[in-house]
Amino acid sequence: MQIVVFSGLFLFFKSKLFNKNINIFLINLLFNKIFFNIIWLQYFRMANITGKLKTLDGSLRNRIRYCIWHHWKKRERKRKNLLRLGVNKSDAYSWSRTRMGGWAVAQSPIMGTTITIERLKKRGYESLSEYFLKI
Repeated sequence: MQIVVFSGLFLFFKSKLFNKNINIFLINLLFNKIFFNIIWLQYFRMANITGKLKTLDGSLRNRIRYCIWHHWKKRERKRKNLLRLGVNKSDAYSWSRTRMGGWAVAQSPIMGTTITIERLKKRGYESLSEYFLKI
């Protein structure tokens, strides 16, 4: 017999995560550290939720990338920050002036190659699936 997570509860937490009024710092503090680690993962530690955690991890990383892109605001600041992250000059110029929306940029190689998982880990982001395996 296998214990599974109720999908309605999973969708509830995912909807709370992607509320547009929540800032990136509040997401990191509230969702990743306090709420998820202590309550939800401890409660469902006997259930098989590794697949759901991996999809939620990807969504959370995209949300963080979106907040970073949105925080840069102006084209020149985007270009300078892309250069700091190691993108060559021509790509940084063209990527900073893209007409794609913020969510499309967060899921594109523009942010996927610059804001990598390793860089997020250096800044203190702990993967939910890695934390679940520690429990």
